[in-house]
Amino acid sequence: MKKLLLFLTLTSTSIYVHSQTLWSEGFENWSIITGSSIEDPNNWFTSNIYQSIFGDPGSVIKSDDSHSGQFAAKLMVPPSNSGDLMGGFINYTGEISGRPYFFTGWHKYNLASDTMQMVAGMMKWNGVESASSMMGACSGTISGANSEFTYFSYQIDYLGSEIPDSIVVLFAFDDDVLSLNSTYIVDDLSLQIASSTLDLEQSIIPVYPNPSEGRFSMHLPSVAGILRIYDNAGRLNREFNQEAGSPISFIDISDEKAGFYHAVFIDEKGRTSTQKLIVQNRGR
Repeated sequence: MKKLLLFLTLTSTSIYVHSQTLWSEGFENWSIITGSSIEDPNNWFTSNIYQSIFGDPGSVIKSDDSHSGQFAAKLMVPPSNSGDLMGGFINYTGEISGRPYFFTGWHKYNLASDTMQMVAGMMKWNGVESASSMMGACSGTISGANSEFTYFSYQIDYLGSEIPDSIVVLFAFDDDVLSLNSTYIVDDLSLQIASSTLDLEQSIIPVYPNPSEGRFSMHLPSVAGILRIYDNAGRLNREFNQEAGSPISFIDISDEKAGFYHAVFIDEKGRTSTQKLIVQNRGR
């Protein structure tokens, strides 16, 4: 029943695509739900509305254990006055500009025997049908425990070359098993937005080893193109030109700090290939 409720929530809210901004707030701004003492993160629809109706404690709380800023969103499985266990969920629908190719953020968690499900759908408004349709998506399942904030990055897969105009995001506990006091904290969500040259279909660049200390062997097609390296904030780090018949087979970014990078190859026809690169600390 709860899974059905979450699905209906996700699909029914997907038509409201022209009112909110997701990425600027970072879960810093919260408001009291009318008629209760429970707070919700601004512009997010959460399971707190159901807890407030039954007089239960909120399952999405404003946490001062944040990656940056003052607050993050903490999803949990609290005790319920009704005797039923309901894990927290957060759902967002809002405008985007451009063609995102990675959905990223920071999280920490203690999920016991539970799992957290994440899906981000790239939507486009259809004026004829007065509804949005999903044209690309990414998803993930998180389990286990991680006591420190870690970076996550999900590549978005598309069905075609259209540019989406909105996004639907859902984080939710899988209700197959729920354990009291399971927690999931998320902060600083962002999109890596593709430029106009990155609007065609994508494939994955074979890279080895990955992770490495910054030296990567890769297999690129033997065509003219440009290889660009972006840092995890989407800033262009460096750029390499490739001539037809002389593919780049090795890059060295070992002088960069440890972290996540994205390699994007754009061929002469505008087609793109991508890969996430992980640079480890030296001496590991």
